[in-house]
Parts: sequence; C-alpha cells; structure tokens
Amino acid sequence: MPVRIPTNQVVNLQQIEAVVAGPDGANRLFAVTGQLDVGLNAFTPSGTQTQTFSVLIGPVLTRQQFFRAICTASLAKTSFRVRQEITHRAIFRRRCLPAL
Repeated sequence: MPVRIPTNQVVNLQQIEAVVAGPDGANRLFAVTGQLDVGLNAFTPSGTQTQTFSVLIGPVLTRQQFFRAICTASLAKTSFRVRQEITHRAIFRRRCLPAL
C-alpha cells in the first residue's frame, strides 16, 4: 500500500495545458510539476529498502478523458548518516603473582 501524501504538501505546483493532435482522438496534454519537501528515513539490516508514495495532482479527468500518464520523480535534496553498531570487546589481563 503506497504512502499517501496530501496534495497541500506539494509546493510550487505548476500546470501547463496544451492542445495537441494525439493518438485515438486525444487533444489535450497536461504537464504538471511540483516540489515535495519531506523527510524520509530508512533503515534496514539488509541494506536495501523500497517505499512507494502516492500524491494526486493535476486536473480531475473521467475515464473517457484519460488516455495515459507518465510520471518521474527525483530526489533534489539529500543527506545521509551512517550508523554502525559498535561491538565492545573487553580485554581481561590476568596478572600472575608469585607464590610465597
């Protein structure tokens, strides 16, 4: 199940509508861009993790009006911290005293 992101968290939302001569009678092209500032935290012992996010932006279309959608996303601001588990090993030294 994807993590739903509320539309009001998208900033700098911009939409362009163009008239086109597309396939199967498609005559409109919508280009929608925006920026989402969120903090993502990931931790997994195996070294890989997958997360899916969903956000609804752009015009609301009926099934008959919709032909196809293409979406891309990229990380614009990243930082990371490597956390290593530290194993403490105690070293015991035995001191042998001479017998009296």
